[in-house]
Amino acid sequence: MPKHYSEEFKQEVRELVASGMPHKEVAEKMGCSRPSVSNWCSPPKPNVPPTEKRVIGAIKARVSGLEVGLEILKSTSAKYSGLETRLDEMVERVGALADKLELGDIYDSLYALGRDIELLKMKLPGKEPERDPVTDLTPEFKSDELLLPPFVLHRYDNAGRRFYYTLPEIMFYMGVTSALDCTMPTDHNLLVWRCSFRDYAESQVELKSHADFGTISHIAIGEIPWKGIHLDNLEERIINQAGRMGYDHKWAMGNYWKLVKNIFSFQQWVKEKEVEFLSTELPIIWSKYGLASCIDFPVRMKFNGKRVLSLVDWKTGSGDYRSQWAQLKCYEHGFRESYPQFNDEPVMLFNLHPNDWNERKKPTYKLINQTGKIEDEELDNYLGNLKIYGKREFAPIMRVSGHLTKDSDPMEFFQIDNVEEIIKERYL
Repeated sequence: MPKHYSEEFKQEVRELVASGMPHKEVAEKMGCSRPSVSNWCSPPKPNVPPTEKRVIGAIKARVSGLEVGLEILKSTSAKYSGLETRLDEMVERVGALADKLELGDIYDSLYALGRDIELLKMKLPGKEPERDPVTDLTPEFKSDELLLPPFVLHRYDNAGRRFYYTLPEIMFYMGVTSALDCTMPTDHNLLVWRCSFRDYAESQVELKSHADFGTISHIAIGEIPWKGIHLDNLEERIINQAGRMGYDHKWAMGNYWKLVKNIFSFQQWVKEKEVEFLSTELPIIWSKYGLASCIDFPVRMKFNGKRVLSLVDWKTGSGDYRSQWAQLKCYEHGFRESYPQFNDEPVMLFNLHPNDWNERKKPTYKLINQTGKIEDEELDNYLGNLKIYGKREFAPIMRVSGHLTKDSDPMEFFQIDNVEEIIKERYL
């Protein structure tokens, strides 16, 4: 828990800084952190009415959305130029609000963003760019339905659990899968799989290997909707990614064809279901339980003769577990809260699995409809246990600096900070 300091203590810190003592020395002398010293000695922030605070927060969130949109624009070809017009309109509208509230820093950010968009427009020709055969994997987009997130989630992993936080007001949310891991019983089939190994440690090694391959697969297929994926350098790519994860060349090559089959299974689904992507890795927040995550693929696709709005979660494994049903149900709640423009429309939930198809036949996949498989009452029973098993208690973080010699006192070279202080120092 963060320490609480009296106003007299803070005033003493300010006086030491005013006397010319460096922030680091003041922190050491008074037994507090350097970020705290900087915060206490900063000029007082203006007293902004609550209404304007909400407006300012909305503006900053929109700036983040604009930046995401700009990155999307940079990665797409000229045929998606409809996105530029939307971004221009948003820059102008948000800029006017920022100017009215005299938020100079936000206005400067918008000005720079608008300038980048203009420069990018000059580089984009009005004709279709030349394409190599691999780019034909890229599906078509409906630019008027592309979702720009109203907020940006930053990830923080602590003690085996995943958390997300937002800026500038630091709000922490537990990841959906982490919340379900600590509140739902482990699925029977997963326990049987773990028991097939010699011991628990071996099962954990294999589980990590599957999870790391899943990460590589997610990254690869996540590129297909925006810009396609170059297959010519796929072998080199998986070798490099495996090396960064601590795996050798044998592991990489053993998973190369598995990755290829994943990619083609995914693309077969795109073509057969006539998939239109609204976004990829779409951030969501479900405030009721303080949860956040990113949805792999919010899409519109053909299903049972109709076009349906769907939340699709990519799974490289073949299992169908109750926790996956709960995960998608949480995604639906977060999607409706974060993007209320879809609240009047039915949403279907799917897990998408690649199949180990025969190279002499067309690629296949498994699309499992998880809609309605778990009720809100059951989900509430699980997530209600978060108060007991999911308490957000971050382990303190030790940071070291300086030049330590044989005569040094080690206590002088490290400090203990909490997560909030480090985030403030880094971003705010």
